Amino acid sequence: MDNKAFTTIFWNLLMIGEMNILRKYKIVFVCFLLSTFLFTSIDYAKAEGGSSPTTDSSTVQLKIPTDIIGSQAEEYIKRALTAGYVKAYDDKTFKPDAKVTREEFLAMMVDALDIPTEQPNGTETSFTPILNAAVKGNLYQDDYRLKWSDPITLSDAALTLERATHQASYARIVKSSTTQSTSTTSLKNSYPEYAEDLQILQSFKDLNVKLDDYDNPKVLIQAITEWYSRKQDEFMDENSKQGKNYCIPTMGEANCVNPTDQKIYPVMERYKSFLQRLAKFSTDLSKTYDGFEPKQRVYESVRRGLIQGSGQGKLALDSSITRAQAVVYIERALSYNKGNDLPVDKYALELAEVYWHQTNIFTKWSNYLGIENSSKFDTSKLPYESKYYKGAITGLYIIDLDDPKDPFWDKLQYPLKDLYRDTWAGNRAFPLTKSKDAYLIVYTQTKNQFKSKVDLQLIISGVGEGHLNDGGMTKERQEQMSRVAKGSFEVQQNVVRKINNLKPGMPYKDYEGMPAEYTNIKIVPKKNIKVEDSVTIYLTTGVVGDTNTNQRVMNIRPDHIKNLPPESVLSNPRGFYLLDQLN
Repeated sequence: MDNKAFTTIFWNLLMIGEMNILRKYKIVFVCFLLSTFLFTSIDYAKAEGGSSPTTDSSTVQLKIPTDIIGSQAEEYIKRALTAGYVKAYDDKTFKPDAKVTREEFLAMMVDALDIPTEQPNGTETSFTPILNAAVKGNLYQDDYRLKWSDPITLSDAALTLERATHQASYARIVKSSTTQSTSTTSLKNSYPEYAEDLQILQSFKDLNVKLDDYDNPKVLIQAITEWYSRKQDEFMDENSKQGKNYCIPTMGEANCVNPTDQKIYPVMERYKSFLQRLAKFSTDLSKTYDGFEPKQRVYESVRRGLIQGSGQGKLALDSSITRAQAVVYIERALSYNKGNDLPVDKYALELAEVYWHQTNIFTKWSNYLGIENSSKFDTSKLPYESKYYKGAITGLYIIDLDDPKDPFWDKLQYPLKDLYRDTWAGNRAFPLTKSKDAYLIVYTQTKNQFKSKVDLQLIISGVGEGHLNDGGMTKERQEQMSRVAKGSFEVQQNVVRKINNLKPGMPYKDYEGMPAEYTNIKIVPKKNIKVEDSVTIYLTTGVVGDTNTNQRVMNIRPDHIKNLPPESVLSNPRGFYLLDQLN
């Protein structure tokens, strides 16, 4: 007998209890029924494989499917079963290795996120309301169009996972950027009155705003503007009592300027300008977030820790995901939305960035370049055509020379033992096998479609160039060239390859008595490196008079660079900032 049947009998007997024969014993009879109801319910739970209630009556002990015990996903699956967005099969198994269809995965996501759904009408399938809810909740926007009954791939699942965490990620980026790299830290350098102005504004008791809460600078701007408008009414009254007219402080020392107004007006204007710069960043970031392309959503899913790689150098985006994997991904998304930081697979993140826009530079140098600038690498500029060269750059890779597990060693093309740092000074070179604390910059390209032997060059300007590119022979340049010629590793340098048989017409330099040729590789120090306040990546053939020279792929100004200590003594106007760690 189930609980519903007992409830019906219970209330019927209570009505019978109104009869004279039971009225005298009504209380005793009710107690008897309650005890019978309780113990019968317990027996029913045991019969269904349940267990007796614990001291917490709201706790229901979950019957664990035997085929998940001991698996890496066991705890995730337990949470999912408890939440109810996934269920075990009738035979009490979970089948963790079974493939998940597109329909099943989207239904799980909608249920897990508590997105409301409607009942299907007579002409709709049971999945139609789920799909409609996913579209309305921006969880699905025509992201994958193949059969709903087909297994979902990791790349398709990543699109839904990104959308499920999109708003939470945006809020994090805004908060971290407006409290760290883009605002109070970096803007203080151009706002020396910041601390004093903030203190002055906070001294006004009628300004009931948390002035250093920068999550929404537009709200602060509006609040300060409205407050100042009310203060102007006060200043008018004060001036009127003194028989004066009122005029704004920009009129200088005129008799009509209120003394208090004259004090706070420049403070307010500086602070509003500061907030407006924050608001502009927020607007720019919002445009970037609203314009995610599919491959960028995959990258974002990895960056947030929602999905990880299947091993070194592998992301397996085309593989179908299992029920266990689907639950793990969804649980990670739910955890991320609650504000938890998830572990990120750094190798998988590099692979995902290359999958997105053919470079891993923002993963390797994320703290330096700024994640908010990652969309500014313009892949449409990688194809190049001029009268000397027709082809394209196919990839830009930053390789950690000190990490044997770096996923892009296969892009090097040559044995490390054959590669040398070009000193740019004389006939000395230093082997890469003896170098450390360095990154290799490697780019790959298609073959020139013209018969010309001209190759395309990719240049990263503003990172580790030092004074070797100074206009004229400055004192700093002479001193640096002397150090580099002796083997000092402090600037970005070309990498050359030794060759046994020099072919006619091949460009070369004579290093330590052996022919060598330039490669598509550069090397840059990791530590104590000089950087400029802008970073530019451009393509060139290096041929004088080329019609398409210096084609820009990226040009950014990392805001936090201005937090670095500037180089103090320069005889050349080019300014540098000292970066203790390039990462």
